[in-house]
Amino acid sequence: MGRRNLADDTAASLRATFGVSPFSAQQALTTGCTPARLAAAVRSGALRRVRRGMYVVDPDARTSPAQEERSPSPVMSTSERGRTARIHSRGWRTAVPPAHRQSHPATAAAATALLLPGAAVSHTSAAFLHRLPVPLGRAEHAHVTQPGARVRTVGGVRVHRAQLPRGHAEMLDEVLVTSPARTALDVARMSTLPQALICVDAALRRLVATAAPEHPDLRLAVADPGRIASARAVLEDTLAAMRGWPGTSIASRALALGDPAAESPLESESRGVLIQQHLPPPECGVPVRGADGQLYWVDMLWRAQRVIGECDGAMKYSDPDALYREKLRQEALEQAGWRVIRWRYAEILYRPERLLARLRWALSAP
Repeated sequence: MGRRNLADDTAASLRATFGVSPFSAQQALTTGCTPARLAAAVRSGALRRVRRGMYVVDPDARTSPAQEERSPSPVMSTSERGRTARIHSRGWRTAVPPAHRQSHPATAAAATALLLPGAAVSHTSAAFLHRLPVPLGRAEHAHVTQPGARVRTVGGVRVHRAQLPRGHAEMLDEVLVTSPARTALDVARMSTLPQALICVDAALRRLVATAAPEHPDLRLAVADPGRIASARAVLEDTLAAMRGWPGTSIASRALALGDPAAESPLESESRGVLIQQHLPPPECGVPVRGADGQLYWVDMLWRAQRVIGECDGAMKYSDPDALYREKLRQEALEQAGWRVIRWRYAEILYRPERLLARLRWALSAP
């Protein structure tokens, strides 16, 4: 095996253990990596030394598919992964495809945060590390926040100048990262209202799930008024310390409209577009009984108008059996007297006027 192949193999092995998280030399040695192999991987560029005794796998280091499947979530502790597993299963994802997560800009942000005193990974980079979704096209930049810093770009990483009050940042595997609440509000501050709802809804859902880890059904927990109020209070306290910062008016409105019952970025952004166009705000994640007697969870509901809104992800019905079951489900709902309006992301992003016309007709029909 050549030196470059050996270095790539070393990097792949370390990535399988640490993902994109920085790790110490001592931690690397516990995996069976020798000091010589560690040094050789650094010389070849397969590893980067972010500070004395701390390393990170180069995003472009070659990794086999099997090793990528074993790679843990980036910069996330085992307990954090366990707390968020249920949320991920309900459809929340970042905008970055799994195949590209190892080269995500959050890697550079984490390395930069280690080098800058008092800096924390922030904005969309922190959202990636917390597994919170962000608006499409907004995950390609790396961000850190450093109190008192000069706003600048360091090695492709955007350095923001802002305070990090107590509770606004936390350590994730030896890297300082803004808290989920602060992260959601930072992302909201740099977004439109519909985009801002994506991360705010997800943060509220995360807070409810974290506070009720043993609840048998997260869909019921996120509809509990007391739990919603508690989750909202966390974001309100965080936002209070950001008063007067750029974009806080958008973040404040998104928080007022935030709904932890929304289960996907498409639902959140769609709701924001509809609200901006003065349609009645829908209920999210509601059980409705069909004509066959079964309860079906629907994405959005206008109860008084007996209209259901369904957001269809690109991969939702790739299975023919699932598509057939969905047709039967829609028939049962329509036979029970509900109008069902469906849409995909492209309609929200590129043709919202068509969707709005369909919904206005359904909501006004006798």
